[in-house]
Amino acid sequence: MIPKQPKSDILIFLLENSDHLGLLKSLITFLPGRYGDSELFSEGLYSVANIFQSYLDYRSSGILLSNNIDKTSNGEKVPPPYYLTTLRWITTVQSLELFFEILATKKGEQHSGDNNNNNNNNNNHNINNSNNIKKIIIFIIELLKAILRLKLLIKTNGNMLVHHSFYVPSKDVKTILENNRKQQKQFVNKRPAVTMSINNNNSNNNNNNNNNNNNIDNINNKNNNNNNNNNNNNNNNNNNNNNNNNNNNNNNNNNNKNNNNNNRRTLSDQIFEQQQIVNKENNLHYQQQRELQQNESTLIKLLPPPPPTDYNTKIIGEVLFIFRPVIYWVSYCICGKKSWKPWFLSLVTELLSKSFSEYGNFKQKIRLTLLEGKELDRRKKLLLFYLIRSPFYEKFIGDGLLNKFLNFLKKIHIFKTLIDILINYLNVYRTRYFYTSAS
Repeated sequence: MIPKQPKSDILIFLLENSDHLGLLKSLITFLPGRYGDSELFSEGLYSVANIFQSYLDYRSSGILLSNNIDKTSNGEKVPPPYYLTTLRWITTVQSLELFFEILATKKGEQHSGDNNNNNNNNNNHNINNSNNIKKIIIFIIELLKAILRLKLLIKTNGNMLVHHSFYVPSKDVKTILENNRKQQKQFVNKRPAVTMSINNNNSNNNNNNNNNNNNIDNINNKNNNNNNNNNNNNNNNNNNNNNNNNNNNNNNNNNNKNNNNNNRRTLSDQIFEQQQIVNKENNLHYQQQRELQQNESTLIKLLPPPPPTDYNTKIIGEVLFIFRPVIYWVSYCICGKKSWKPWFLSLVTELLSKSFSEYGNFKQKIRLTLLEGKELDRRKKLLLFYLIRSPFYEKFIGDGLLNKFLNFLKKIHIFKTLIDILINYLNVYRTRYFYTSAS
């Protein structure tokens, strides 16, 4: 489903300047972790900014698709119409997931702090309850995202999920809206000219018809006088004159009909010429778009593509990729933070997903599309998150080489403040699941 075209002047202004709003979101990004007490508030602002930005991107992508454009000026593909609605819900959940995690954590800490005066058993019970609430919230969020992606996989007939964003640069939207406004003004300016030409042609036709009628009457009167005179002289001549008059009348009628046909043909030709001019001007924008697309077809595919040739293996690979975060979090909750089982289980699931997704390319020589190649490269980069997940980070990085290197840099006065800020951010990223979940 393609979003409707914007009509509000305020919404159009926001769409044409949406990239400037991203600066505010970038500033808010640095707030969490710097002030511990304001982390929930700053994360709430960041979530609201993300949701608002995704809404503007959603409407912007609708403008491009409705104008038969599926590629931005940055060369990125816009998700097709059957992708947009489900993908919008996924991005909305992703914008709120970290806020709900921090909210559950803060509420649990506040609830346990209010009971500090009680005995240790009650404190441990409250901490366990707060941790259970956090685990349940994270599980619900991961499961919800998995269900939405599974729905999207069904919509695409088992093809790889290659779209994760519908960002459109504001300059693209501004160019399209300006061209549409110019086309509308040109169309409005051309309409009175067509109407005036039609009225003028109608008045000319009426005058020609009146003149033709007068000529016919004069000819008939002359013919009647000639007939009367010829009747007095000779009966034989009467027959000849009558035949001649009839022939003259027929010729005059034929001439009048030809004149009327010629006038009608001229009117239709003028109208057709005016319509051709308007149509050429209306199609100028689309010709420019085709030139920008390097003579490639910009016809938007409204229907999903057919199932891939390697349907079975690709389905397995996508299902493993979709449910990998759920598998990791469930095993993490069961085995605990210090256990290696969740880390290895998640990594094995990731590698199996990659193997099944590329099976058709390696074994059956089925070429990957450009978007599928980019998606697989993106998933390879996500493997770097395993370096900062527990227990790998604590075992090899946090308490080892990285910690010694940062402590060495802190001895240099210039880097001391920067290192303190970096350590602060690392601690925050380490304590929040969704910072390193890559889901």
